[in-house]
Amino acid sequence: MRLLNLLCATVVLCAVVTGVMAVWAAQHPTQLPSDIWASESPRNAEIVREDRAIQWNDESGYWVASDYTSQYMNVIDGERLTLGAPRNATHSVYLFGNSEIFGQYVDDSGTIASALQALLPQYRVRNLGMTGRTLDNELFRLKATDVKPGDIVVFVDGFMEIDSVYADAKWGGRNELVCDNFQSLAVIQWLCDPQSAPPALFDPTWITNHVTAELAHSNSLIDAARQFTTARGASFYHFLQPIDLTSPTMYPGFDRVCAVAWSQMDGIPLLLNSKYFDDFAHTDEAGNQAIASFVYDQIMKR
Repeated sequence: MRLLNLLCATVVLCAVVTGVMAVWAAQHPTQLPSDIWASESPRNAEIVREDRAIQWNDESGYWVASDYTSQYMNVIDGERLTLGAPRNATHSVYLFGNSEIFGQYVDDSGTIASALQALLPQYRVRNLGMTGRTLDNELFRLKATDVKPGDIVVFVDGFMEIDSVYADAKWGGRNELVCDNFQSLAVIQWLCDPQSAPPALFDPTWITNHVTAELAHSNSLIDAARQFTTARGASFYHFLQPIDLTSPTMYPGFDRVCAVAWSQMDGIPLLLNSKYFDDFAHTDEAGNQAIASFVYDQIMKR
């Protein structure tokens, strides 16, 4: 009888706890920034669907997208399609970066690469962006690229490196795999609450130490990329991708890491007004045009 009572009490307690967590989860809905953007129009939803349908393959340290044909996004020979790119150009401009370069929220005509191609018709602009990848992956892919004298190599990045520090704070003592893949369960949403800044980000010393360590590594990769490029008679440029710190889609506390990281990163900052962003880390077609114009101006200064 005592065992039966204990069992009944346990069942009741579990039901109550589950109910409380379900209410909490309903009050704290979890949506990816891309889900929010996709809900704004059928066109947005289709672009997000196509982006998620693209398959990425690990090629010994870097990712290459499988060839893909669709209405808005196309991949040919492992590269996002750049409109107007001449096949017979003497020199190439190679764009490396994460999803901002690949063009997560835009069609082929709206990428930074396509906008830059219109400004540099004498070059072949090649989009070697890799969604979710870091400087390590960019350097691996650069070293697998046949860079020739007179070519131009452009790195646009920084978000993934800042995000690495943010992840260290966010996942301290928690399991990222569980939190990312079981968000439909109320208990997981409760344990992995994404609505508040990680406690470590309220410690300036913690931020400074972790940013310094991460950027020492990142800056060494940029230096290696610069040396690799110039040794082949090509030009190298590194830009820090824009981030909208006023966006409601920004991760809680992410701005605390940015404030420290931006002062230490080796690169030319790309600063844009909030109106050019689809979410806090990705720009729209007009923003990509502005970035391409800025990159073009820097190239013309050489």
